[in-house]
Amino acid sequence: NVSSNFFDYTQSLLQLEPYEAPVPKLTLKAHGGAVQFDGVLGNKINLGDITELNGASQFTLETWINVSKITGVDQYFFSKQLDTFHRINLVIDTTGRFAIINANGSSDQFTYSTNTLNVNQWHHVAFVYDGNGTTLNDDFKLYIDGVLETNYGGSTSPTTSSNLLSGEDAYLGSSTLSSELILDEFRIWNTARTPEEIQSAMNYQLEGNESNLTAYYNFDERVGDTVVDITGNGNDGTIEGDVTRLNFLGDTLSFDGVGDTISVATELNTSNYTKAL
Repeated sequence: NVSSNFFDYTQSLLQLEPYEAPVPKLTLKAHGGAVQFDGVLGNKINLGDITELNGASQFTLETWINVSKITGVDQYFFSKQLDTFHRINLVIDTTGRFAIINANGSSDQFTYSTNTLNVNQWHHVAFVYDGNGTTLNDDFKLYIDGVLETNYGGSTSPTTSSNLLSGEDAYLGSSTLSSELILDEFRIWNTARTPEEIQSAMNYQLEGNESNLTAYYNFDERVGDTVVDITGNGNDGTIEGDVTRLNFLGDTLSFDGVGDTISVATELNTSNYTKAL
């Protein structure tokens, strides 16, 4: 039977650029894309205000990330900030740790993962904010590849969602610093995702209509300056600067023009055929 699964490819992939696709396998639908930041200052994607974050008591940010190299500065891959003391940033630090920087108006608070990310290897990272936590340690959680790395490490209350800078645009990449990394499957949820929820969905593309999904960027447009929010909530992003689109190919066949053929059954049952080429 030929079904919709015929068009699902897994990401043990051949890619048009010299990078390997996310591992563990990320199930794609026919074609996948990603965005690459090449270390040039100011290359970024403007996501707009994302007003659903403002006033939320909980949210989760997650993505697949491939760090091209560790540099002498923190590499920002998500930012929403007014200035040094009013901000929330997700970064890869100078040692390769996944970290969040937040400031509540008076000082920075840094929370770091225990482990570091491997260069030129895909990792899934997630940041969970739960303003309903009973202790400070419940407020922030960092995950790498679905495993809890660390809780909030600050001594004062972290920036609450009411201080998430309403009116300030959010960015992938950074408007002020350079980053050398690739992002895929960036998701914003309006709830504090549990470890089980993170693990159950991180290896799969979403439909975009999942409950509590605020914004979802799979970067599959392949061309153009618009990064579409698949949820339909209108949080489309705009590429600013020279951000490179990467194209992943699924499992394919290669024909070299010399007598290549494929033998198939004389009869093909198409009763479950659900998608057209």
